[in-house]
Amino acid sequence: MTTHQLKALAEWLLNGEHGTSSLCLAGMMLGSTTNFRLDTPSDPDDFRRCYLLINYLPDGVALFKNKVVGEKWKAIAENWEELCRLFEKEKISGYAPELYQKMKDLGL
Repeated sequence: MTTHQLKALAEWLLNGEHGTSSLCLAGMMLGSTTNFRLDTPSDPDDFRRCYLLINYLPDGVALFKNKVVGEKWKAIAENWEELCRLFEKEKISGYAPELYQKMKDLGL
């Protein structure tokens, strides 16, 4: 993790929207592999907080994909572009049935 990414993550921790899955994601990005829960997003709002974190960090997608821990997070990383496409398509309506279904298909 670069100094710039670390500063951005610190800013997000202080000011961003948090949930258990986005905090887990932050832990993974910091390199932690033990002693934290592997919570993954369970609904579109959880996904949104993770999306916001990844997009807040410089090169956040690459950092995320290189720091994945656990099978569910691996499935998210492998399907990241599709999940983002569905999120971006449905976020305006505030209702995300396609994203939610894809998340369920991935076992989240």
